[in-house]
Amino acid sequence: MKNIIAASLIVSAGIAAAGTNGVQITEVYAGISGSDGTEDWFEITYFGPGTFDTGSLFYDDESADPTVNAPLTSFILSSGESAVFLQGGDDNAIADFLAIWGNVANVGIADGGGGLSQNGDSVFLFDGHLAGATVIDTVVIDGSHATRG
Repeated sequence: MKNIIAASLIVSAGIAAAGTNGVQITEVYAGISGSDGTEDWFEITYFGPGTFDTGSLFYDDESADPTVNAPLTSFILSSGESAVFLQGGDDNAIADFLAIWGNVANVGIADGGGGLSQNGDSVFLFDGHLAGATVIDTVVIDGSHATRG
């Protein structure tokens, strides 16, 4: 991705720390004050063998509530590949993202699940929807940095 001033929070963690199913949240953008051009977003990267379908994942913010989590757009990722999910939005939001960040493959939508703020919010990835869903990775946003939850 392009570097943009106050751009995004890189989550530092190695392959060994990949979440369940080899999926890991690798970058989070919780916006900035004023007009910042894009919806909030997060990036996930697949580190496992073979391929992985992101359509099996769901997102929620700090509530970590599997009964209100949001489905992710389906992309088939090979090991080392990433996908970016805009929190809400539509095809116009994807076009805005690409205009600002450049030609990024696999840009989709997390349709619901709450927006991201810069202080005390989180990105929770679930392997299912509703009761019994398992959290497979978490990143907590705290001001200017993000940490694995």
